[in-house]
Amino acid sequence: MPITIPAEVYIEFEEALGSERAKKIVLALEKVIDYEIVNKWSQTKFELRDELLKEIATKKELDALRGEIYAKIESIDSKIDSVKNELNSRIESVRDELNSRIESVRVELRKEIENMALKLERRFTILFLILLFTIILLNRDALEFILKLLKLI
Repeated sequence: MPITIPAEVYIEFEEALGSERAKKIVLALEKVIDYEIVNKWSQTKFELRDELLKEIATKKELDALRGEIYAKIESIDSKIDSVKNELNSRIESVRDELNSRIESVRVELRKEIENMALKLERRFTILFLILLFTIILLNRDALEFILKLLKLI
């Protein structure tokens, strides 16, 4: 982007130094100014790029962050697995404990049922005997019938 010096400046140089010399000085000044502008532009561009690179995450930094995130995810996954295994073992132990309690209650209930059945059987036998003796004592024909059955008469 060539720069041009204003005509008024050229005219002043021409009056003071002459046409040929003014032309050389103006061209030299234009080249120097152009060079400085380009140089300053490049320098500013590199400074801006460096500043942006400092602020923007690089691919290496992103990869490092990605690695850290994956490591944390793995860590969390392993913690979840360990908690899951611990819960499963606790559930199994509680299940075993409940099964043993259920079995012990079942055994106790069977014993109680057997005891009640035995008591009922005894009561039934006693009531049957009482009924039999009552029939025998109150009915003489029944006594003779029973004795015939037993072949005592």
